[in-house]
Amino acid sequence: MDIDLQVAPNTTALKEALLKYSDADQIIIDTAGTNPFETNSIKMLARLVGASNMLPVLVLPAGMQADEAGEMAQIFQTVGAQALLPTRIDVARRLGSILCAAYSGGLTFTEFSATPKVADGLSQLTSKRLTQLLMPRANTANMLKSKVSG
Repeated sequence: MDIDLQVAPNTTALKEALLKYSDADQIIIDTAGTNPFETNSIKMLARLVGASNMLPVLVLPAGMQADEAGEMAQIFQTVGAQALLPTRIDVARRLGSILCAAYSGGLTFTEFSATPKVADGLSQLTSKRLTQLLMPRANTANMLKSKVSG
């Protein structure tokens, strides 16, 4: 990916790394997976989020049980998560969990991942693309309808 990586095991190291790259166009901070139901893990994540002015994004796999995804999103929202980046879109057949997470956590959608290879990048999640993912046959029906009308 040709990017400069830094390891920051604590908030002090994170603050130092952020100062080092203060002139960068973009800084991506990838934290370890956090158990939202473990208080100490959430407290540590809250300290990391509080280390700088950042936009915390919840990365959540699609295909989870919807209520559980919603509960997780509510917890991550309390530590500052503002956006949701769904992953595993390519292998999930039930996407209600991402809608429940976004709604329950008051999160906006960012991009999404539909590949097992992170280096392949992310795709933009527009309202049209979300509709296509949730209702793949709806677009086909609309195309047929417009051909008949036109």
